[in-house]
Amino acid sequence: MIEKIIKKKKIQPHDPDDAGYWLTRTPEERLSAVEIMRRDHWKKTYADESGFPRVYKVIKHS
Repeated sequence: MIEKIIKKKKIQPHDPDDAGYWLTRTPEERLSAVEIMRRDHWKKTYADESGFPRVYKVIKHS
C-alpha cells in the first residue's frame, strides 16, 4: 500500500525588491538562475523516472 503524504506550507508574500535585483543582473546570470531552478524542479518532479525506460523481451527456448 502506498501512503499519501501531504505537506502544507505558508506562501511568503512576494518581495517587491526581487524585480529590482534581477534587473541588475546580466542576461547570463538570469539564464543561469533559471537553469538551476529548472533542474531542481526536474529532480523533484521526475526523481523516480531517471534515465531511459528499460525494455525487456522474454523469449521461450524449446
